[in-house]
Amino acid sequence: MGTSLYVVPEQVLTVTMDYWAKFVGLSATNTTNWIIQFYPSLYFYSVMEQGCLWLKDWSGASNWANLANSQFDDISNSMALEYFNNTDLILDTFTP
Repeated sequence: MGTSLYVVPEQVLTVTMDYWAKFVGLSATNTTNWIIQFYPSLYFYSVMEQGCLWLKDWSGASNWANLANSQFDDISNSMALEYFNNTDLILDTFTP
């Protein structure tokens, strides 16, 4: 994967594309990202799960993990809905 897009033959044109960006974690210089902006509870649930694991609270870790997984499923579903929102339904069968 590169960082450049080349068009052959060379000409000026408009290019529309979809891409998947690599997730960038939080750091001292990168204090926010789209997940923490739109789904802060996912971070909270995940941190609580890790804290419970460190404390060896297996039941608590399981509860927080279930909440995090549910939030992650919600994110995945909303992204899929957004991605496929403008598509047409095509049936590959005979319909009367």
